Amino acid sequence: MVRKYGLENRCASIRVTGLGVVASDEEMREKLIQEGIKAVKEDGAEVLILGCAGMAGFDKKIEKIVGVPVIDGVISALMMIEALIRYGVSTSKAGKYS
Repeated sequence: MVRKYGLENRCASIRVTGLGVVASDEEMREKLIQEGIKAVKEDGAEVLILGCAGMAGFDKKIEKIVGVPVIDGVISALMMIEALIRYGVSTSKAGKYS
């Protein structure tokens, strides 16, 4: 997706936790912190973006420890939808949506 949207030159790295959906919150938070620190120190990341809804709610805890902004994708998506609604955008009435 990074390549598809032409953001390769803005992406320091993509890191994975290797944990599944059954991981405990503590396990998930610790692994995100470990990988976040590596991304900042080793890859030069200036911001971290959580890429899974299963990581929602960890952003502020990780941000305090890692020291860079952490973006929660779920919150970001909700805020974008809210902004579009406030702006008055609705589903197209042409083409597939007619």
